Amino acid sequence: MCCGKKRRALALGSLSAAGSPSAGTDQAPKAGSLRISTPEMDLLYLRQSPIQLRGNTTGRLYQFSSSQRVQTVDQRDAAIFLRTPGLFRPTNN
Repeated sequence: MCCGKKRRALALGSLSAAGSPSAGTDQAPKAGSLRISTPEMDLLYLRQSPIQLRGNTTGRLYQFSSSQRVQTVDQRDAAIFLRTPGLFRPTNN
């Protein structure tokens, strides 16, 4: 193995205890298999008319309405969303 393949194989956990690569070492991981968890937060919508917001960072679509007032939002998207009238971060009193 050269050019970092062994290091990559170790990172992906595909080396056996003996140090030999397992089958499929040269294959790229499947999409979604390496999920990195990002912090999320709840946002509260206080207006009556429904709105849809698309996250600038994640591209996820969030829908808020009078029946779905609280949505869990990726923190990277939430920073921009908090500029939207009627959308707040709930307080825990």
